[in-house]
Amino acid sequence: MSLLRISDGAPQGRPFTEQDGKYKTDRCLSESVDATGSRVVLSGMGATRVVDLTKGEVISTVPADDHTYGTHALAEAAGRLYEVAWDGAAIFHTELPLGAAVLSVSQQRITPDGTRTLSILADGSGLQLRPAAEADSDKLLAEAARRKPYWKPTEANPAGFSRDGTLLADQEGKNVVSVREAATLREVAAITAADFPPLPAPEPADPERLFPPAEAWKWSFADFFDTEGKILTVSGSVVQRWEPRTGRELARFDVMPLLPAGKLDVMFGPYPAPNEVALIVLGDRDVRIVDITTGKVAETISITDDVLSVQFDRSGRYMALLRRGSILELWRRHPLRRELGPLQSISESVGTPFVASFLDEDGRYLLASNNTVRTYQVGQRAPLDSYEFGAPPGESRSSYRFMDTTRDGRTLIYSVSDGPGGPLVLDPSLWQTELCRIIGYRDFTEEERAGLPTRLPAAPPCGVPGRPQG
Repeated sequence: MSLLRISDGAPQGRPFTEQDGKYKTDRCLSESVDATGSRVVLSGMGATRVVDLTKGEVISTVPADDHTYGTHALAEAAGRLYEVAWDGAAIFHTELPLGAAVLSVSQQRITPDGTRTLSILADGSGLQLRPAAEADSDKLLAEAARRKPYWKPTEANPAGFSRDGTLLADQEGKNVVSVREAATLREVAAITAADFPPLPAPEPADPERLFPPAEAWKWSFADFFDTEGKILTVSGSVVQRWEPRTGRELARFDVMPLLPAGKLDVMFGPYPAPNEVALIVLGDRDVRIVDITTGKVAETISITDDVLSVQFDRSGRYMALLRRGSILELWRRHPLRRELGPLQSISESVGTPFVASFLDEDGRYLLASNNTVRTYQVGQRAPLDSYEFGAPPGESRSSYRFMDTTRDGRTLIYSVSDGPGGPLVLDPSLWQTELCRIIGYRDFTEEERAGLPTRLPAAPPCGVPGRPQG
């Protein structure tokens, strides 16, 4: 994109070439230009950006959906940039703060108390800690560089906080976990877990398949905090327990001797007891609780042979089962019986992150998937809370991505596909306050009410029109 003088076609300023792969496309994304012709608005790919062609660089980036309205113009008032759009009688405007940019991250988490967010940069080079409150989210509380070569985290093994929120465990290599103070991101220990066997060569008849049948788990890695705040790592079949502040190994066990003959596809999960993990052998009806200090099975829970994963609450009285077909159920341990389910299916979220977690020791369970967030109570059929968000703007066939939740389940980390996101506080009164501020504490017109996806109460949403509530 270049700026040319009309009188003679002479180049002006500096041309702009897109360097960010996220925004590279064959489509023309230019939407509006200011009066000088030197500042251009690019809209699409989940963001609205302003390019200054006198500098050849992006000077503003804000999240935006890809659906645009009517005619657009770039305007400046009192030193601030705005994109103004109008479509018939409707007028929209978006402030475009100079220097503002969407932080490009590969993963975002939230502290258990909901006060801060942790972001791992998209290239894996560093960590950033910021306030969770939107008004303060531009403030950088702490940052730290990660090891080279940079390891990009996956949703299968996300960075995680200890339950008390004081420590952070972050995978920084194939089998390396960095343990950091959550408040400062200072590293206190580096854990090198058991290595994996060499990867097998692809079978000549099927070059797309890297792993032999039912053996991909041998090259998998996971780490998580246990009920006492120690760190457990799972390297294939080897489970290890570590002291997080020193990196000292406390226990180690290879579960291969416990596997039934001919059944090698296994999954591991946390269990709310010291030194114990839950072992699932796919296709076997028994969930084994294994003590990794003795190598013995402490308990066997016989359920069904189609269990894919299991979660336990902190008391050990309840568990959640994910079965084949994306069937999610809540069970009671004593006596063993299904209490609730199948719950809302997560089948539409294949490849899309979702959150499923016990919130306490009394059987409250949060499920965020398929554009819906619900809290269930073991023993009650109807959800305690339910929020339905519909499809993301301009993306009717996609779903919101839910990545993390606070200890109380009142705040989630979400994003729109691979676009913008952040903390979402589940507080309708807060949403109402912000809505009223935006619309100037007025009532909706009949036309506006008719265009909303749900029916509104007859009373004005903000009390007396023109007067803030309270």
